[in-house]
Amino acid sequence: MAPSKPTQWANALFVLAALATLTALPTTAARALLADQATTPTSEDSLVSRFDGVDFLDPLQLADKVPQIGSDSFHGDGTAFSDAVNNTGAAFACSFRYLNNWASQYFVAMNEEQWNDGLVCGSCVRARCVDPKCPVQNVDIVAMVVDRCPECSYGDLDFSYPAYSAVTGSWPNRLKVSWEKVDCSAFIDGTIRMWPKDGINPFWQAFYFANSKYQIQNVTLNGVPLTRQTFGFWIHPGTAPTGPSSLVFTAVNGATVNATLNSVWDAQDLNVQFPEVADAAPVATAGRR
Repeated sequence: MAPSKPTQWANALFVLAALATLTALPTTAARALLADQATTPTSEDSLVSRFDGVDFLDPLQLADKVPQIGSDSFHGDGTAFSDAVNNTGAAFACSFRYLNNWASQYFVAMNEEQWNDGLVCGSCVRARCVDPKCPVQNVDIVAMVVDRCPECSYGDLDFSYPAYSAVTGSWPNRLKVSWEKVDCSAFIDGTIRMWPKDGINPFWQAFYFANSKYQIQNVTLNGVPLTRQTFGFWIHPGTAPTGPSSLVFTAVNGATVNATLNSVWDAQDLNVQFPEVADAAPVATAGRR
């Protein structure tokens, strides 16, 4: 039986709405970034890009300057899942409450097998498209791992729209990419920040930390080790300290830094950062088979 006129009209409207949704992705800002960065830079004089009027280090021009971690290279499908964010990764699995201007645009979700119980959070990848269908070829970008892709297979990366557009020259699609782990500390500016988790009380506290140059491996609060959880927060199971407290951070490369926590109840810029460590490989990154 042929569909009725109302049904035909409804189907047509549905198709038009779907097409409108597709053409709206990525956003105007992401399209502007693609138009500006879809080709290989011709000059290394400027290492700063602009996105919505904000300056940040250009991951296209600096990609070949950041040191690789280990010798492994990975291959898989490159897809895209999110527009740029407004300086927060709270909605992603790594739960970073702050992402700087670069990481807000250039980030990835790691495949399930290499998610490694969240230990890859805050690590970085250098990726390129190796698919002959990519309009952009031989362009490397650097992006931070901020999320988990449960449906992705080993070697796959799910990119932000700006990162995907820059590395492939394509709108969200499924194209072959290769990537390796890199030290992206040069892209991190400012200092480490802390946020208390919802639900803390005098007998149980938990904290989010963000914006560290290197992945955090251990944290102590007044000498008591905090326990890292899969989705980015650290638990202090004891009685809440009163007054200023001492935090000691140890990075995956062995670097350490001390901070004063004014209160467990309030978010705080800790005003400290890990010192630069040359060629220090982290120990907690993408898992290997």
